[in-house]
Amino acid sequence: LAERDEHSQRRAHEAATGGAAVLGYASWVSSSRALSTPAPLLLSEAADEAGTRVWAASWLHRAWATRNQALFSPHASVLELGAGCGLLGLSVAAACPTARVTLSDFAGHGAAGGAVMDNLRSNAARNASRCGSRVRVVELDWAHPCAARLWWSLAEPGGEAGIRGPHVSLEPVDVALGTEVLYTDKGTRALVGALALLLRRPGGVCYIVNNARRTAVALLESECARHGLSIQRLPPSELAEHHCSRVASTFPPPWDECDVYSLLRLGWAESCM
Repeated sequence: LAERDEHSQRRAHEAATGGAAVLGYASWVSSSRALSTPAPLLLSEAADEAGTRVWAASWLHRAWATRNQALFSPHASVLELGAGCGLLGLSVAAACPTARVTLSDFAGHGAAGGAVMDNLRSNAARNASRCGSRVRVVELDWAHPCAARLWWSLAEPGGEAGIRGPHVSLEPVDVALGTEVLYTDKGTRALVGALALLLRRPGGVCYIVNNARRTAVALLESECARHGLSIQRLPPSELAEHHCSRVASTFPPPWDECDVYSLLRLGWAESCM
C-alpha cells in the first residue's frame, strides 16, 4: 500500500467509517469531537515498515493521554520516544495548547530508518497549523542521548530545511511518553539509560504503554533501580476503558487483545519517598 496524501486519507477514512463518529486517524484530539473538529490532525501512514504504521498500543496510549490532560501541566515539556508516525505526541500537542512537544525516533533502524524519520517530519509539518512552533522532530539514539539531531522545527534555525539538521541539546523534560518501546533487552537498557539523562529531577515522569508479553518488559524493573528510577504499574482499567473496538483505521493494524497491554509510570525514586 502506498502512502496516502491528506485528501485521499480523508476520503479513505470516510469510506471506512461510513461517516460515523468513531475514533479514526483523521481526528484524534478527543473522542467527543472525533471527525467534528474544524482542523483534524492528518497523518501519513505506509504499510511497508513497522515505524510508518500506527499500531494498536498507540491508539490506546493516545486515548489515555488525551483523557488525562492534567498530567501535561501548563507549558510542560514533553518528549515522545520512538514516535513513529507521531500520533501520540501530535495529539498531546493539539489537545494541550501550551505543551512543548519533541517527537523523536531513530534513523538507524536499518533500511527503514530514513523512511521513518522522513514520514515523522512530514506529519509534523502537515499539522503545523495546529501545533506550530511548539513541536519539533529530532533523531534520537537512546545509546547516545546527548547527540540528538534536528529534523524539523518552525522555531529553530534550519528546522524547515527538509534535511537532517544540526545537533541539538535536549533539556530534561517534564513528561516522556513511549509506546511499544520495550522489545529487546539491549533496547531496554539503552532506553532507561537515556531516561536517566532526559527526565527532569525530581518531578520528571515517563509513561509507557507496552505489550506486557514482550520479554524485555521483565528487565525494566532492575534497569530502573540501577539508575535510581522507580516503576509503577497502573491499573489495567486505565487502558481498558479505551477499548480498541472504538477505533477505525484505513490501514487496520493487527489488533491484539487490549488486556495484554500494560501502562507503566517511571519516575525518580526519591520523589516517591
